[in-house]
Amino acid sequence: MLRAATTILAWTAALVLLFAFYEVLRALAIRGFQGRLRRSVDRAIREKGVRLDRFKFTQKFLIRDEILNDVEVNEAIVERAAAASRRVDDVRDEVEGYIDEIVPVFSLVSYYQLGAQIARVFMNWLYEVVVPPLGNPRGNPAGPGAALVYVANHRSNADYVAIAYTLIDEISLSYATGEWARVWPLESLFKSFGAYFVRRGFPDPLYHLVLEKYVQLITRHGVTQGIFLEGGLSRDGLLRPPKIGILDSLLKMKADPAMTRDLLFVPVGINYDRVLEDEVLVRESETGQERSGFRAHLRGLLRLVIGAPWMLVLNLWRRLRGYRRRYGYAGVSFGEPVSADAWLRTQPEALFALPREQRRKHVKEFADLLMDRIAAVIPVTPVPLVARLLLESPGEAAEQTEILQALVSARRRLLDAGAPLVMGEEFAGARAGRARLDAERDARMANLVSFEETFLDIDEARETLRIALGILGRRGIIRLDGDRITFDPARRSLLKYYAHSVDHYFEPRASAARPAREV
Repeated sequence: MLRAATTILAWTAALVLLFAFYEVLRALAIRGFQGRLRRSVDRAIREKGVRLDRFKFTQKFLIRDEILNDVEVNEAIVERAAAASRRVDDVRDEVEGYIDEIVPVFSLVSYYQLGAQIARVFMNWLYEVVVPPLGNPRGNPAGPGAALVYVANHRSNADYVAIAYTLIDEISLSYATGEWARVWPLESLFKSFGAYFVRRGFPDPLYHLVLEKYVQLITRHGVTQGIFLEGGLSRDGLLRPPKIGILDSLLKMKADPAMTRDLLFVPVGINYDRVLEDEVLVRESETGQERSGFRAHLRGLLRLVIGAPWMLVLNLWRRLRGYRRRYGYAGVSFGEPVSADAWLRTQPEALFALPREQRRKHVKEFADLLMDRIAAVIPVTPVPLVARLLLESPGEAAEQTEILQALVSARRRLLDAGAPLVMGEEFAGARAGRARLDAERDARMANLVSFEETFLDIDEARETLRIALGILGRRGIIRLDGDRITFDPARRSLLKYYAHSVDHYFEPRASAARPAREV
């Protein structure tokens, strides 16, 4: 009996020691792996000169304490407790819950290892990503003292990835993200990327005060942010009215004389030859039943999560067979920054002393200015441009030669206006021809230069038409019968959706008539 007990104790001790040895090895392995990752990230950041916002590394409890110690927040807590006959501590706990929900925990390794790899794989396998050469700054258009806020149009849930992908080697963005991302495991993942969550249309003023204080806090410390000013995906392809809640919170900071840091708003235009959620968005537009709640966003996210990997697998299979087919182009372009200080100098001196509604009328004007700047840099990809020209044809058919002629004129008009035309790998020969022509322009006769430019215009238009018709044909939106293009009337709404994204280059945009919206 004693021998059996001794044996059991010996085996138990051996197992405990073995388990402890395993845990030590596992901890050392994890620490070593994490150390290698951090060193790899640090080296890449130093080599590329990435701009890092130090405040992102601030511990969450310090941010929580700073917001809870804010005078305005404390007054609001006391007022809420008195009005609702509740204990102050209970209301404070509610505020702490809001803070915990909003505030991210940024991880450099997560952003530049996991996030960067996801962005590269996702974007490169689904699209050819092009940043049209507008000559405008991208990653750090400001001096060291200004805070950057990238304001973009919202076409797809892929926009978050598209912008981050184009800026990954220059800055890390903190996005304002909707509550659709507050599901496991996305919530932890997005927070590690530095995203903060916003409840759209949430009625509690105390929540919005906490959100405002957080946004102002990170801006005061120079954290670079990304905001989709429309607040939601476009359902019909047109730009939506701006939501001005966060914008108002940012501008209100300038009422404090201690806020000497300028705010630079960088317009960002995004467009695609294929929006992954386009059919769902068009259906909502046609029925007038926009689904923007948590469940709707979750359904859209699931389509993205399921559809994108399927396309990745399909492209991998095609690549193994010697070819692959993507969804066309994704274009991201950047406009000249708009200075908040410069705009405020054109406004009444007592702007921040005005009643809330009067002040927000001025903020709405600024939001419209930013939307116009965004519209001016929305990339023109082949499908939206060709879709617009197809819709201008009478009936449900057109001749390719007619569309080609119209395309030559439309592209020349866009180029002369400085619009960002997206031309990727397929246009490499044409770009080389234009570069050679520009280099030899002074040494050649003007009529010969004009003659060669005309041929280049035709070649680029022909390539644009080929790309667009290929994408539209594979989706069954159009059919080709020799030189004749026909499209299904039932799919006409999809053509309109894509055409609307570039309509403002051909027709004036009545931005002033649109009402502003809350957060």
